[in-house]
Amino acid sequence: MNLPDLVNQHLGDEQAAASVHLGGDDRVYITLTRTLVYRAEGLLSDETVEEFSHNVERLSIASGRRKDKFELEYIDGKETFTVPGKRTDDILQSLMAGILSVSGVMDGDETLAAVYRFSELTFVVTSKRVVKHVGQAVWDADFEEYPFADITGLSFEDGSVATSIVIERNGRPERIKCPNEQARVVRQTLEKELFDFYDVASLAEFNTVVAPDEEEDAETERADTNFEQSGLKPLGSGSASQSPPDPTPDQTPEESQATSGTTATSMFEETEAEPIQEPAAAPTDVASADSADVQAQLADLTAVVEQQSALLEQQQVLLEQLIDELSRGR
Repeated sequence: MNLPDLVNQHLGDEQAAASVHLGGDDRVYITLTRTLVYRAEGLLSDETVEEFSHNVERLSIASGRRKDKFELEYIDGKETFTVPGKRTDDILQSLMAGILSVSGVMDGDETLAAVYRFSELTFVVTSKRVVKHVGQAVWDADFEEYPFADITGLSFEDGSVATSIVIERNGRPERIKCPNEQARVVRQTLEKELFDFYDVASLAEFNTVVAPDEEEDAETERADTNFEQSGLKPLGSGSASQSPPDPTPDQTPEESQATSGTTATSMFEETEAEPIQEPAAAPTDVASADSADVQAQLADLTAVVEQQSALLEQQQVLLEQLIDELSRGR
């Protein structure tokens, strides 16, 4: 990977684990501990490199029409950088890998398989666990994790709008909903990592391997029976007690748009075009005009037109470069 000299200076002894092209020569370089945003020299700025530590307290993404803004909150403040919206998922994948490693959630030999965002749900699959975060932020301390070693069952429940991923831990099912249009790829990713972790080839084989031991269940049942025969009941038991139904996640409220009631005005006012007047230099009697003067005038006019055409082409190139730089989040 050929890196700009300025990027190499900032990297020092670290290696760029991933890079994401933003357009032109602009790129994002991501190491284990930092994200570097490189901006090549352009109309709006000189060559620059911004550094963002992965030791964050909170990560949020503000989505715009064409550009997204990454907001990284630290103990001593907040930092942001903006990128084209179509590059957001690629950057988030590598950025989350760094954040989870620095925060100690992921082990040193653990790899991140995929990051999915479903409205206010962030769903992360690694080679050893599932990480779930609910809320406006993509990441903060309020996350849940499901280590593969603790999972005792996996199933999927189809719905008209969303699919429920049912993960059992110690026999207790927990449901995570994802939109149907993304359910297939999420399921493939999760099954691949789980199957590789347990060295199995199918969901049925996986559920057989991780199912609780039947002998342990039988012993527990016999112990409960003997306890009841003694005339005593387990603490918290009652004839009318029932397990509460599993909660279902709140649905995302529909966003409403309010009309401003104002009428946008045109950037340019229409004006009535004046008729082009032909230049007066030519004599009434064309036959008597000096042909040399006419040729000279035509040459001068041609030179002016060519000069203006060259200026227009130069302005068009600069305008296209400016639009390109703006689209890269500058």
